[in-house]
Amino acid sequence: TRQTDPYKRVKGWEAFAYEVTTLLNAHPKTKLLSGSRSVLSHVAFYSQPHRLDGVSWNPESQIRHQFDLVTNMADHIGEDFIYVTQKTDVSDLQSRFDSVAFLKEIHIPIHRDFAITYQAYLARGFKGY
Repeated sequence: TRQTDPYKRVKGWEAFAYEVTTLLNAHPKTKLLSGSRSVLSHVAFYSQPHRLDGVSWNPESQIRHQFDLVTNMADHIGEDFIYVTQKTDVSDLQSRFDSVAFLKEIHIPIHRDFAITYQAYLARGFKGY
């Protein structure tokens, strides 16, 4: 269970990265977009070949992790992304992209009471913050 497994936070990310990489491969001109350092770093590490083109979603322009320092959405106007988030309401993205469509929920069970769960969206045509 989650209460007896001290390693639960590091399990399941390889399977998660496989799911995200499958989505990226199904939409070949897209890049990974997420505000989560965990998502960006685990997909970069576990994907084969390594996907190092992930971009941090950071509309507030805050420095939260290294991906905020090395990526800038202003460099990606007009591009398409697979946006991976734990949020189920992404209405704030609608005005910043030409279109945003739900793709799937990525659910990786670790224990019966603990899982990695994210939502994946196809966000086309970034307009800017």
